[in-house]
Amino acid sequence: MKILSGIDLVQISEFKKQLESSAFVKRIFNESELENKSVEHLAGIFAAKEAFFKATQINIKKWTDIQVTHKKGKPHIKYVKRDLKIEISSMDCSISHTGDYAVAIVVIISC
Repeated sequence: MKILSGIDLVQISEFKKQLESSAFVKRIFNESELENKSVEHLAGIFAAKEAFFKATQINIKKWTDIQVTHKKGKPHIKYVKRDLKIEISSMDCSISHTGDYAVAIVVIISC
């Protein structure tokens, strides 16, 4: 068993500038992730995806291969492609934002 983790911090005021580009938005987010278009929400999703990439140490090919969903307020990550070099037994994600920052952490248990 191996425990993997990734964390990412996003400065919301800087991230807001990136959201002005529709090409950036289409490259990063799935349609379901755009149902709530608040900057804080999207910054949290972006941070969760970054944290997932860091935990799994995969090269970013398509950001939309990763989908962040919420069930009863708790974030969950779905990875569409199954070309990971690790087997995920369990994965947990947490997202928080306050003031000018959003942060996300991903913890994975791999066999």
